[in-house]
Amino acid sequence: MSKIKVVIYQDKDSYEGIVHQEVAINDKEVFCVGNLNECPEDAIIGRDLFDAHDYIKAVKLGLELATKGITELECEIIEEGADQEDLEYFAAMSEMSDR
Repeated sequence: MSKIKVVIYQDKDSYEGIVHQEVAINDKEVFCVGNLNECPEDAIIGRDLFDAHDYIKAVKLGLELATKGITELECEIIEEGADQEDLEYFAAMSEMSDR
C-alpha cells in the first residue's frame, strides 16, 4: 500500500468562512475553487462551476494514482485566517471524509 500527501490550502474570511481552496499533490495545483460573490454571473456550468469535464479530470487523476500503486491519501490543511477551533473542525471533517 502506497500513500501520497495532498495539501489543501484555504483562505478564510471571518464573515464568509472559507472563500478559496486549492488542492496540491506533490506541490502541483490540481484543483482550485473560490466563492463567486464578485462575479455571480459566472456561476454557470462550463465557466466557474465544477462541471462534468472537471469530474472526468478528477476520475482520471484517481485512476492515474491507482495505476502508480497509490491507495491512500494523507491530507494536510493549511489555512490562512484560522483559529485553533477552526483547524480542529476541518481536521475532523477531513477524517470523516476519509471513511
